[in-house]
Amino acid sequence: MWKVVIADDEPLIVSGLSEKVNWKQMDCTVVGVASSGLQARTHLEKLNPDILLTDVAMPGMTGLELAAWLRQ
Repeated sequence: MWKVVIADDEPLIVSGLSEKVNWKQMDCTVVGVASSGLQARTHLEKLNPDILLTDVAMPGMTGLELAAWLRQ
């Protein structure tokens, strides 16, 4: 099963993605959600997910900065 982390500063987006998408059908499970880039980074370090869904503009660290950090 693929592990997914969702990062977005809009609660409606996070709840929509985590609750309305049929993750089991895609052999996935949401292991963490974050409301900022820094919180997402902590989840990535601890949870080691296979998939990250992130917003581009978030407080603390943008999704683009988060992707650059991951790439390193």
